[in-house]
Amino acid sequence: KIPKIARLGKDMLSFDSEFVSIDAPYFFEASELNYIDGVYYYTYCTDWQDHKIGWEEYKGVDVPPACSMAYMTTKTPLDADSWECRGAYFYNAGENADGASGLRWANNHTHFIEYKGVNYIIHHTLLLEELMGG
Repeated sequence: KIPKIARLGKDMLSFDSEFVSIDAPYFFEASELNYIDGVYYYTYCTDWQDHKIGWEEYKGVDVPPACSMAYMTTKTPLDADSWECRGAYFYNAGENADGASGLRWANNHTHFIEYKGVNYIIHHTLLLEELMGG
């Protein structure tokens, strides 16, 4: 799976650019693009694979845990080479800083929203439903 980006046409139905691949390490799902203070933030959920393989190229960025939310940034989103991997920003419930949260692993997604000048993050996972017996 390789996420792609394109500029929408004025009619919001057509495309006004070529599709550009974003080389998002360990991409799985939950893509979102936000524009904050002149910077594009691409967020996504990482896959369930071993993330230590091939991570050497991202010097200075911690390896994101499996099925955690990761992000990349750029000022020019249609330039495939401009995207910079920044690592994880929201760990899976089954993981925390020391890897011993004691919670079960489950898919998770986030969404960023600004409301009345304050930025918020919205998160969902199946873990709460499962803990409530659903």
